[in-house]
Amino acid sequence: MDATIHPSFARDSLPSNALELCDLLRLSNESEVPIESFTIISDGNKMVTKVGPGTYKTALVLVYLSALAGFPAFVLTNAMHEHILSPYFGLTLLADAANPQTKRTNLRALVGKTVRIKVKFRPDYDHANLPKSRTVQDILWFGWERRESLTATSPEPFLRAAIAWLLNRADHHLLDPDEIIGSLTMTQWVNRARNMYCRLTPNQTGS
Repeated sequence: MDATIHPSFARDSLPSNALELCDLLRLSNESEVPIESFTIISDGNKMVTKVGPGTYKTALVLVYLSALAGFPAFVLTNAMHEHILSPYFGLTLLADAANPQTKRTNLRALVGKTVRIKVKFRPDYDHANLPKSRTVQDILWFGWERRESLTATSPEPFLRAAIAWLLNRADHHLLDPDEIIGSLTMTQWVNRARNMYCRLTPNQTGS
């Protein structure tokens, strides 16, 4: 149950990738991204962007990069670009950003040769412990608290992954039914996971 789930980005599927980061940060939707603005200094050119409609998805990935870097201000490394930005935005959008006439000015700035970024968090948001991943136990607990809202059309990428992880181990008899984790036995955790699986699966009924 202390296994961790990390964001998993699908190339050229930006809306789905943004949902991954919403799940990571426990946001109901991308408009709740906890920063007011972000600054990108790309090859010496400075751009300050206020977060709002049209910038939420970029803001989300900058929050994630800030979590990985450990600071609100950081240098965009080659590894960040290759393993985070490229799969997050996808090749199609990155190709468009390379066009000098692109309207995607923030993305164009992010693909510069030397890029520094600073995100300004909302004053009421505790960014000291930004998550880089979440444990299966945390995801299932948070999912159970809002189980009544779960349906077959709910995206829930982290919750679906956590449920699959636990039920796979249960089906292969890799769990101790009587083990106590938190305030629940492993059997109770599995029962909750099966309930949520039914809610998230078409033509199934949770119990």
